[in-house]
Amino acid sequence: MIATVASAAPARSEWHWIWLTPLVLFVAIMAGTAIGETSIPMDTILKVLANRFGGTSFAVDRIEAGIIWDYRLSRAILAACCGAGLALAGVVLQALLRNPLADPFLMGISAGASTGAVTVTIAGVGTGVLTLSLGAFAGAGLAFGLVVALAHAAGSGTGGGRGTQAAGAIILAGIAGSQLFNALTAFIIAKSASAEQARGIMFWLMGNLSGVRWEDVFLGLPAALTGLVICLWHRRALDAFTFGTDSAASLGIPVRRV
Repeated sequence: MIATVASAAPARSEWHWIWLTPLVLFVAIMAGTAIGETSIPMDTILKVLANRFGGTSFAVDRIEAGIIWDYRLSRAILAACCGAGLALAGVVLQALLRNPLADPFLMGISAGASTGAVTVTIAGVGTGVLTLSLGAFAGAGLAFGLVVALAHAAGSGTGGGRGTQAAGAIILAGIAGSQLFNALTAFIIAKSASAEQARGIMFWLMGNLSGVRWEDVFLGLPAALTGLVICLWHRRALDAFTFGTDSAASLGIPVRRV
């Protein structure tokens, strides 16, 4: 009984510290809203938020209120959503593949998204039907499918005693797919893009958030929260996979389906 209490104490202390995460995230978003070409005091930001959500009527300069609400706050929130999405994708891939280097960039998913985006915006494929975001999503899905097909063609399974070999094959296939789609992106830009188009797409590829507005937040925030809920729902399977596919199967995890 003493051993049980002792083992439960560290678990409670770990969950105790998890409540600092929302606080740190809030401070980071507030700092992203306050810091910029025009420095804005933190109390001004809090007054704007109180006027918007609390029904108060604090006196705030209209220009500063516009900068906070229409530009910086939406940009900071969407940047946090993007960071959360990349972090979730990274932790899932690292758990499933048992490799601390696995991430959307190493797996070729990000490179495929870039190719899909330039195919729509520069090559004109799917113009009028596909938007930039849909083109990027389609490219990411195509890259993921290609990586899985390459790994399967290498002769590695996803279960049994070959789990480690399968993970290695997927990572190697991801590196190959990443190089392929990066080369395709560079080829499309070099052959089809004007100077202005090349400049615009390079800003997009580097992660430019200057044009973010609240409608973008209403798309990114639900996506990030949905991903978080799904990952928390599968947390037991992800924890089991860190010990290998054989151990996960012995714990009752449906390895192939996961």
